[in-house]
Amino acid sequence: MQRAQLGIRLVRHGLRFVVPVLVTSLFQLPASAQIEVRRGVRLSVVVEQPYTIRGSTAQALLTQMQTVSPGAGWTSFRSFARWTYDPEARQSVRGGGGTGRCRATNFEIRFDITESYPVWERPPNAPPNLVTAWESFEDLIGQQREEYRDGLVEDGVEMRSRTRRVEESCNFLQNRMRAVVDEVLEKGAEARREARARGEGVRLRWPPAGYSQAPPPAVLPARPPSPSAPNRDGRFPPTELCSDHADHTIATFEDANLEARIRFHLGADCP
Repeated sequence: MQRAQLGIRLVRHGLRFVVPVLVTSLFQLPASAQIEVRRGVRLSVVVEQPYTIRGSTAQALLTQMQTVSPGAGWTSFRSFARWTYDPEARQSVRGGGGTGRCRATNFEIRFDITESYPVWERPPNAPPNLVTAWESFEDLIGQQREEYRDGLVEDGVEMRSRTRRVEESCNFLQNRMRAVVDEVLEKGAEARREARARGEGVRLRWPPAGYSQAPPPAVLPARPPSPSAPNRDGRFPPTELCSDHADHTIATFEDANLEARIRFHLGADCP
């Protein structure tokens, strides 16, 4: 039984473009492709298109992303939906004229993904707060990537579920399958557009909220106490002599009796 050929649909940020080509095998991939299978849906990263940005300030990086990015946004995730199946004859038509009805079996779907995203060529003197902010931005890009792939998986699972129930005249089975795939892609893209309009999903922001270009205040090391400074209670240690300190740190009195009493209570032994 010959495996049905298939068309390709390009899915990019919720938009669908029809590409009028056929593929001969679902599994023809570049050797460098990264393949992942989720819930029976194949995801393959066929092309990675990182673009380099340079700068040592948040504004410089923002300007670079706005001018160097190959697409309308700072990141771009798009995919080709490639699908195939086996047509299984259900019954023959009496009289020998025409063909019978067929159903699709062994439906397989693979999304070949192309990713574009910024890569910062970090200078050696990059401010630490800028480095931290960029790492947070990279985390958001990773979340956006996973959100996009999750949407493709949901579409693929829906296709597999619906195509199992397809039964059509064998001559028109492929057209019917294509219509099912297109409908699922349309509805999935529309649902994601509506979610973004409601403010849902991952949104990139640069610089991140709370980022400040000013460096954090420097923390000065504590100064060691001066050798001539008294203890916190105002007394000098017993090992210190009056001659070790400046005159203004030593109290003297005209009344010798008063001075003697004060020295006695303070425990001072200076002559």
